[in-house]
Amino acid sequence: MNIKVGSTKFQSVNEVVIPDIYYRRMKCGNEKIDAAFGNGILPGSSITLTARAGMGKTTFVLQLLELLNTQGHKVGYCSSEESIAQLAMTCKRLQVKNIQVCNESDVDTISKYMEDLDVIVVDSFQGLVKGNKRGRELEKYCIEQLVVRAKETECAVILICHNTKAGGIKGSSLIIHAVDVNISINLIKDADMNARCIRFDKNRFGPATDIGVVPLNLPLDFNEAKSALKGLEYAAAGIPFVASPSGEYKRLASMGIGRIASTPDEWVTHLTELLDPEVRQAEATKARELLVHHSAFRRGFDWLGALSLLTT
Repeated sequence: MNIKVGSTKFQSVNEVVIPDIYYRRMKCGNEKIDAAFGNGILPGSSITLTARAGMGKTTFVLQLLELLNTQGHKVGYCSSEESIAQLAMTCKRLQVKNIQVCNESDVDTISKYMEDLDVIVVDSFQGLVKGNKRGRELEKYCIEQLVVRAKETECAVILICHNTKAGGIKGSSLIIHAVDVNISINLIKDADMNARCIRFDKNRFGPATDIGVVPLNLPLDFNEAKSALKGLEYAAAGIPFVASPSGEYKRLASMGIGRIASTPDEWVTHLTELLDPEVRQAEATKARELLVHHSAFRRGFDWLGALSLLTT
């Protein structure tokens, strides 16, 4: 795949000049969404959005574009699946009033539109066409064209993608690897009002995971006996987490590592509190320091000596 990343010689990272564009984020004004993108959308970045039918892909991106427009960014929604009349009806329902929409499926034409926009949504990637190209050849051409044009024009492109019945993105893995950000929308089971989880599975320019969650079905003897390895991994990575009250996780929480949630209300309370970046950072730092302090290596355990005893 050719996305025009040139060859370089080795050099110290301290000597690499970071372009100004990495610090010019496009914010929508919603703190949670901006934080999820890494303090805003990076100009020229490429993003996939996947979800099964009816999960709210169109709703999410239309509202996101409206927020971006209120912040002074030029935005456009390009659809090959719904007519502009249908989009206008959806926008009216959502009270979205200030975005441009069009019907277009030719990838080269869409690439030209990017010259005059800051953010463009393509709905959908699987609906794109280019002459007589088909299958993998068409997929490769489209993703290369859009990723390269995004960087050339500094127009961020959001690609709405179809899911397979198994839940993965329709097409090859070329798509998810070529872009900078992968977002998925899923229904939160047993939640009120059909709540959705907007998850960043990959983010080259921001955090993919801010809060760790370890939900376990209790009481089950198997889960009661589970180790707290996932919690230890979160703590080592500097990520605060919330877990169900199994034995080992309760022991970690008693040491100040992680939080315990026994009821739905407690899950909501803990996760809401951890949405605060300062609270999240403070707990992450504390958990990692405690983990290092209590580790066997920190206490000077003679691992090599123990191994030698096992092998003699």
